[in-house]
Amino acid sequence: LFDYLENAGIISILISYPDNSDLLSQITNIFSILKSSVTTIYFIVLIISVIAYFVRLIDIKRKTLNS
Repeated sequence: LFDYLENAGIISILISYPDNSDLLSQITNIFSILKSSVTTIYFIVLIISVIAYFVRLIDIKRKTLNS
């Protein structure tokens, strides 16, 4: 969603050149930052989930071998 909003803002800036709006530039920048933040959070959660999955898998295998 933020990617589309960022792209729409960039297109609007390009179309309105050379009469660029500072407000439009700031809003587009906010969408860019939000997009990057959400992407970073997604990958952090993904990495933590994969690590937790493998830790659980190793724990289950260890318990089965000890039984």
